[in-house]
Amino acid sequence: LHKSYSFEKGLSENYEVLEFLGDSVINLIVSEILINKFPQKGEGELSHIRAFLVSEPSLAKLARKIELGKFILL
Repeated sequence: LHKSYSFEKGLSENYEVLEFLGDSVINLIVSEILINKFPQKGEGELSHIRAFLVSEPSLAKLARKIELGKFILL
């Protein structure tokens, strides 16, 4: 549950710590894929590609494409 949803519904718990962990997991997975897909690229270039892929606009576009909004409580 997002903090705003929890507050709106009068719930005491939220999952911001899990959101933080999830962000780290996404970065790890994308990093591994990029390293395997582009072994010739250096750390700086891989970091730029990863930053683009896990950016809010890129993830928002993907979320719309797979209709993730149907499953998120806001």
